Amino acid sequence: MISILAIAVLTIKSVIRSGLFTMIVIFMALLMFALTSNIQPDGALTGTARVFLTYYLGITFAIICITTLWVSAGIATDIDSRRIHMIAVKPVPMYRVWLGKWAGIVAINLILLMILGALIMLSFKTPGFTSKHSAQQIESIKHDILAGHIMLTPRNENDNTEINVMIDDMYKQGLADEHTDRNKVKDLCIRQLMASRSIVSAGAVKSWTIDLPALGSQPASPPRIGCRFQSVARDIIPVKCKWTIDHGNSDTPVYSIITTNNLNEDIHIPLPASAVTGSRTLKVTLENLSSRQLILDSHKPLYLAIKADGFAGNLVRSLLVMLFNTALVAAVGITCGSLLSLPVATFCSSAILVIALLGQSLAFLSSDRWSSPQHTHDHGSHTEKTLFDKACERTAGLLSRAIAPAVSHDSISLVSDGILVTWQFTFHAFLVQICGYSLGFAAIGSYFLRRREFGLPTRQ
Repeated sequence: MISILAIAVLTIKSVIRSGLFTMIVIFMALLMFALTSNIQPDGALTGTARVFLTYYLGITFAIICITTLWVSAGIATDIDSRRIHMIAVKPVPMYRVWLGKWAGIVAINLILLMILGALIMLSFKTPGFTSKHSAQQIESIKHDILAGHIMLTPRNENDNTEINVMIDDMYKQGLADEHTDRNKVKDLCIRQLMASRSIVSAGAVKSWTIDLPALGSQPASPPRIGCRFQSVARDIIPVKCKWTIDHGNSDTPVYSIITTNNLNEDIHIPLPASAVTGSRTLKVTLENLSSRQLILDSHKPLYLAIKADGFAGNLVRSLLVMLFNTALVAAVGITCGSLLSLPVATFCSSAILVIALLGQSLAFLSSDRWSSPQHTHDHGSHTEKTLFDKACERTAGLLSRAIAPAVSHDSISLVSDGILVTWQFTFHAFLVQICGYSLGFAAIGSYFLRRREFGLPTRQ
């Protein structure tokens, strides 16, 4: 343990002496002032805060990952310059060398993310941010974005009987044949069904049912219903709707309100705290009072937001998840540096990260719609997969499943939208990124580092 700590301290001192740590801190401070001064309100009260958090956290996280990759792959320089001989001649196992290097880099990233969190908390008090909004608007931003909300969506309304009827109709109409994957036909029918149910005609009424969690007490701030009506045209025509909220088992509504909003504009309807207590279901009814049909935005479906934590706690958990992600990046870099020279290690580790980020895209590109050869049979046109297509699709599928857990913990989008980053989500990220992938790379890197022959010093 002492040897691991000593190597970690040496790694921290090396990074600080190189000036890299200072440069990143200065960059974070300058970026904060640049974003708070130049981001202009987009008409929505929460737009400025959401854009700032997304860009500031995203850009800083990318810079930290790039520098982590470079510093971690620098173990190859220690080997090439024979500085590692200072450790190799001592009774220190190579796995401790690997862990010491990794712990030092993780400690540096922890300090950087702590500074990042402090700058974010400070940024919402700078004149560059407060001068753009009134006191009432700032309070609205604090309630909608600068908090951790539980997001609840309506029940799944898909009826298997109706979906099966749609599937049979597609086969009868010749839109699918026996060579077509039935699961893909089912997915297409589900998307068509959801699209048709997102339309609310003029004068029509639509209802949703939301299952409520067991709340020990009333929420600290009013819950809210949110959604957005989309439009293909760039118009700002206002639409009028009547919203009725009840518990689904009584004729007396808990809350009722008439709203007027523009299309492509976020709708936020505050509810009384009693709406989410005393019952396990909440029924939301929408009556379209305008003269045109409304289309619910598929990217912004209807939801119920209940505040569960403040912004500081939510930000801390988000930064912890980011730390676990950078720890995995460090593990990849050190393992590649244990095998290869610095330029090759940097290139290979960068390629691994790019492949991980593009894993889902690779799986999509290898699907049926991108298969090249087409053959026509008597029963119609059908695309047959070649052996190469099948091999590519299988490889991309295995790769996607292998790396999916590593790229599934995106806390930046959650905290930027005011969604609660739970401790369960954080602990799961720790198990996957640290106990899973990082320890796996540690075993691989330590093995090859132990097997690697270090060059002997030569006479000049």
